[in-house]
Amino acid sequence: MIGRVARIAARLAPLVLGVLAVPVTAQAGDPVIHHSFPVAGTTLTVVVEGLQPNGLALVTITQGPPSFLMSVSGQDEARNPWTPDGPILEALLRVDSFGAVVMAAELRAAADARAELHMFVQDVATGAVSEQLILRVVRPTVVVPSASSYERIDLASGSVLVPPLPRAGGLDGLAVSPDGRKAYVLRENGLLEVVATSSWAGAPLATHRIDPASDTLAASKGQGAAFVLARPGGQPFTPAGRLLFLGDNGPVGEPLPLEPMGQAVVGERSVVMPDGLTAFVAEDDLLVREIDLLGRRSPNVFTAGRGGDLAIADMALQGSRLLVTTRSLDGRAGTLTVLDLRSGRLDVQPLDIDPGRIVVLDEEVALVLPAAAGVFHVIEDGLVTRRVEGPGTWLDAAAYAGGAVLLRRDDAGLVHLDRFEPVIGLTTFVEGVPPADRVVTGGFPLAVLLGDPSGLVWLVDLETREVRRVDVIADPSAPFALLPQ
Repeated sequence: MIGRVARIAARLAPLVLGVLAVPVTAQAGDPVIHHSFPVAGTTLTVVVEGLQPNGLALVTITQGPPSFLMSVSGQDEARNPWTPDGPILEALLRVDSFGAVVMAAELRAAADARAELHMFVQDVATGAVSEQLILRVVRPTVVVPSASSYERIDLASGSVLVPPLPRAGGLDGLAVSPDGRKAYVLRENGLLEVVATSSWAGAPLATHRIDPASDTLAASKGQGAAFVLARPGGQPFTPAGRLLFLGDNGPVGEPLPLEPMGQAVVGERSVVMPDGLTAFVAEDDLLVREIDLLGRRSPNVFTAGRGGDLAIADMALQGSRLLVTTRSLDGRAGTLTVLDLRSGRLDVQPLDIDPGRIVVLDEEVALVLPAAAGVFHVIEDGLVTRRVEGPGTWLDAAAYAGGAVLLRRDDAGLVHLDRFEPVIGLTTFVEGVPPADRVVTGGFPLAVLLGDPSGLVWLVDLETREVRRVDVIADPSAPFALLPQ
């Protein structure tokens, strides 16, 4: 390693000699590497801290996504010759005055989605070397059950990925680790598997038998699996639930007792903050419990809704807000509760509909779909601002390009794909699509339509509006999973 530094330094004598003159005794700890979640189609950011301020760092990449390699090569102070086909990239990068180096690249190339990143960094001045960083780029994926397996459909291309997940044992939840290298698969009857994302159908890296009533796996996009909810059934009195915390390889610590969770939730029963430190869980009788994931405790609980409401319908995070919808009796109008996560202030607002799912478009705008009626609400800056009517029944919606695409069944039973934009409003997007009842997008100009009674899965190109089939026959009534969550 020191030989590499000397070799490059000899070619950059005027630039590097002053840095190498810094005494080795000035070194602090080894450099530390931080990274964002490696998702295809998004920006991958790698930050190295603990370097000599205003010095140079030698970045060695033995394997990496082409887009990331090109970006790092462009930062190289040495202007070393390099081609994308080369097996190794060595680059000298300028360290800022805070002792950090930042590398970032949009993972837009097709080959990025199949790549791993293997890299380490050496401080030229001190010789200190970081631990090796290994990441695997995750493809945004929808996982659907077929007769013999769980098929993985790439939301960027619409292609069916191989291998699929084995069908045996069912699927109650799916999440990916922060480095993209492992997946957590929650099977029926409390079987938790840890599998390598490089070999989905291979033997699990670890298996854990946890509470047989476990049926919910909670995760955040950047921090991976957080916990499992165990929800025992029973009528008329549902037993208490439990929350099982997860670490890198399975359950950790003691389970956290919860209130019963027997009431049906239309959308999400739990949400996890992007930093992975806090979560919220919907319990029975309109209770929402805050979970401190670092301290493995529950510091707070509050009641959503208003008098007359019966159960929570859905929860969603929207920037610094938690949105909670609650349902009333016999399909009557429900309620929106907004928790400001900075101030702790609760705001309860009436809805004109029996609420179904919440669809977050961005940090300012969200939609509340109806459970059945032909009206949905627009939420702007945490306030119910308008209602949008349409002929027929709203089936589902998904965020896309600052707005949303919505599935609507008209009075004649035909299904259409509509488009909502906060400024323009509602417009018909594709007249007459297959009879699906769920729409999924992954930030790309492609929508996957699920729930066709025939089991067919469909793609809609949101730029050309072309509709085509996916080579998968899925169980239309079974739930699906999204990666990353």
